[in-house]
Amino acid sequence: MMKTIVQQLADFTAHSSYAQLPAEVVEESKRILLDSIGCALTAANGRMMGCSPEITAHALGIAGCTSPVNAHWAWVQHAPSTTLKYLMAGSLTQTAMTAAHMAKMGHRGDLQVLDDREYGYPAFIGTSRWEPTSITSQLGSEWRFPAESSYKPYPHCRILHGLLDTLITLLEKDDIKPVEIDGIKVLIEGFTEQPIWLNNIIEHLIDAQFSIAHGIAVGAQRLPPGKRWQDPEVVFSPSVMALMNKVTHEIHPDYVAHLKNHPASRPARVEMQARGRTFVGESLYPKGSPSPDLTSIMTNDELPNKFRQNAEGMMTAANLDTTVDALLNLEKVADIRAVMRNLGRLRN
Repeated sequence: MMKTIVQQLADFTAHSSYAQLPAEVVEESKRILLDSIGCALTAANGRMMGCSPEITAHALGIAGCTSPVNAHWAWVQHAPSTTLKYLMAGSLTQTAMTAAHMAKMGHRGDLQVLDDREYGYPAFIGTSRWEPTSITSQLGSEWRFPAESSYKPYPHCRILHGLLDTLITLLEKDDIKPVEIDGIKVLIEGFTEQPIWLNNIIEHLIDAQFSIAHGIAVGAQRLPPGKRWQDPEVVFSPSVMALMNKVTHEIHPDYVAHLKNHPASRPARVEMQARGRTFVGESLYPKGSPSPDLTSIMTNDELPNKFRQNAEGMMTAANLDTTVDALLNLEKVADIRAVMRNLGRLRN
């Protein structure tokens, strides 16, 4: 009898080992960990608990039937947006851990939940686009995530990053100050014609994190990318709020053509009025994503700098350096508890 998708995933998880991982998979996993400090997954929990493939399969089956609702599209369509974004990481992690423990205690999971188009997981999430073969195709032999992992250099929605790259380059090249800007027109990808990105009513920090006009106005302040972009003194500053009213946008006419040519394409064009002139800049691949342009990839120098900026004031310089070194050389760390203790040490 052919194994279900859940059983195949469980077998893969239970029988995988560090020694089997290609070098590029190990390297990208460490970079992702440094950037996000990790995520909890049911199968990973089961592996850490020493569960057999059979128990891990039941854990995945339980998780599939109890995972939180993904409210992404409602979040995109309803402005002002919720402060929860579209999923609570805490409830997702709790569900994953609960599923792993329940399976180990003898509870049975639904092993068919990912195979059944009519009543299984596709029905739970209301989709008719379910291609399960891509879940298990070449599982363990082809590792796709290293070529698709993106990192955010700016604390704003990824959609604006190509525009921010271009805008900041223009500003720095001619040393243009925010007060000198008379107007900014941006050409952006078509997906942004949704309420969450079109919103210009900034009442909460999360409104600022997705508004096109506000994001461009913050980028024009020429502040180093980092947590200060989310400081209320910056978000609601007179300079940002005034400049936001001078920002307009249109859909990039070549957006679809570029996307068909290469999926990493996010064409961006900035037309800025300042000093009685029009400054124009364009980009195709935003910084932080793998693309044909090798300069778009965030290096192992740039990622630690992002970590240091975000952790500044919360950790001592020594702890910052120790943590970065440990995460980028995780295979040499004898006890992960020491790394976690470092992350928890405040400056004071």
